[in-house]
Order: sequence, then structure tokens, then C-alpha cells
Amino acid sequence: MEDTKIYVQRASSDLDLVAKTVTQALLSNRPKYHYLIALVPMFQNYANLLASLWLEEAKKNEVEIDIIKDLTRLTLDITCKGIFDFDCNSLANQGNEISESFRKIITGSELSFMSMIPIIGKIPTAQNINFANSLKRCHQVVDDVINQKLREFDTEGISADRKSILDIMLSLRDKESNQCVSQQQLHDQIMTFLFAGHETTSVSMTWTLYTLAKNPDIQEKARQEVTMILGEDPAITWE
Repeated sequence: MEDTKIYVQRASSDLDLVAKTVTQALLSNRPKYHYLIALVPMFQNYANLLASLWLEEAKKNEVEIDIIKDLTRLTLDITCKGIFDFDCNSLANQGNEISESFRKIITGSELSFMSMIPIIGKIPTAQNINFANSLKRCHQVVDDVINQKLREFDTEGISADRKSILDIMLSLRDKESNQCVSQQQLHDQIMTFLFAGHETTSVSMTWTLYTLAKNPDIQEKARQEVTMILGEDPAITWE
């Protein structure tokens, strides 16, 4: 738990620099804004994967699908890929060690209220040890990806094919100070993005599907609108 407090505090102290540089890259003008648009095919690829898994399950005589669990895996795959270009494989290889570590840390699924008390959180119980190991594994994965990206930038320079928010942040410099985002800032911001964008999204999608299922007439209207806009072309674009 102490480790979590450290990176949150450090991220907060560097917020001004990161906020300015990331905002100018993602939202300030069309040439850079298109990096967000380029993520749309990735979103669809993972959505198609989940849909195919559900279709296979639906072929069984009796099936009960845990929607929130599958959408949590979906958003974990998308956030990891979109934020720091890491293939978590939470959907394709369910239960793998790395994806389970990220899931435990981001959702806090194995934390109890008592573990939030600092002195209790440090007691070497099986739960606390498991959480600490998962957190260590997540930090290591993020650091490994950052180091790999830095090596690529050193040898190949800045690529026009930026696949993630991490790629964008690596290329940034503040217009006023010419200061770039440090390696530790990159790490902290990746963790912050993961926490902010994962469970909130999966829960929102779960409630959306639930509400549509409770209102089949609205669900049918939504389906007709999607079919009308996409037509025969299955590829979804920003436009």
C-alpha cells in the first residue's frame, strides 16, 4: 500500500508538465489528434474478439455469461494496448499471470477494508503478499515496456507510427521549458491512466448493456441505427 501512495504523490507533483504535454499532443491540433483516431481499429479488434467468444458460448444448450467479468477483461486489454502498447491477452488467454496481476491491482478485487489500514497492510498475510507480488509484477511490466520503447527511440528515432499514449508521451517536450517527460513520470502516468480508464469503462458498458436488455425496443432502434451507418462495411472508422 505504501508503494501505491508513493507513485500517486509523485505523479501529482509532476502533473503540470505531463498535463500540458499530453494535452498539446492529443487535443491541440489535427496532425497530432489523429493518433487517437488511429486507435479505433484496435478497439474494434478487441470488441470482435469478445463477440466471437460470446457467440461460441451461445452455441451451448444452456449458458450463463458473466458480462462484467468479460467486459473487465476487454477493457484491460484495450487500456494496456492503447496506453502503453502492451498485449495483456486477458481475453485470449484468460487467467494468465500478468493479466491477473493487473486485474487484481486495478480493481482491488482481493483487498479488504482492513488491508487499507497501513499497519495491517504490512502484515505478511497470504493476501497482502499476493497483492504485493502482483503490484511488483505490474510495475516491472510497465518499466520493461518503457525501457524497450526508449531503446527503440534511441536507435530508430521518433516513429510516425505511434501506437499508444506512451509513444506520444515519449516524443513530447513542453513548448515553454523544452522539458521532456521523465522515465518515472511516464511510469506514474501509465499507472494513473490504467486506474482511471479500466474499471470505470467496464462498469459503464455493463450498465449500458443491462439497460438495453431491459428495453428491447430501444435496443432494436440502436441496432438499426448501427446497421444503417455501417452498411455492408464491417470496419468502424472515426468518421
